[in-house]
Amino acid sequence: MKIVYIIMLLSAFMLSLVCQTTTTDPRKGGLFSYNPEAYEKRLDDRRRIKTDLERQNVEIQQESRKRESDYSTKQAEQDIIAKQVASLDEELDNVKKSIADITVRTDLQKHAKWKINLKLKNLQNKLGDNERKEHDLKELKKELDNLLEEAEALSNL
Repeated sequence: MKIVYIIMLLSAFMLSLVCQTTTTDPRKGGLFSYNPEAYEKRLDDRRRIKTDLERQNVEIQQESRKRESDYSTKQAEQDIIAKQVASLDEELDNVKKSIADITVRTDLQKHAKWKINLKLKNLQNKLGDNERKEHDLKELKKELDNLLEEAEALSNL
């Protein structure tokens, strides 16, 4: 019975060794699962992945440097534009002040023109009155000359 028991135990042990699943991962293998071709394939896969990751890392670093350079360029452009805007704002303020000064002067000139036009109308009215008076004076002189001629003609009779 002991022999049967030992045979059964050995059979179970052998069966467990044979029935163990085989894997290509050398870290999970058993006694019979070591496969050098699978091991090399796994190493090649890892090397390829590492190379791809290194290449991607280089590309990302290059992109990062390019973006930093673009950022610096854009920042410099923004600073230049900000200075130009400040300069234009200052120039605009000066133009607004100029316009305000010119508007005040224009208003003063309009008022002075109005006064001059008023004086001109008064003078034209006076001149018109003087011309009428002069015309009336000429008429009166003609009438006086006619009366004097009549008086002389009557005195000669």
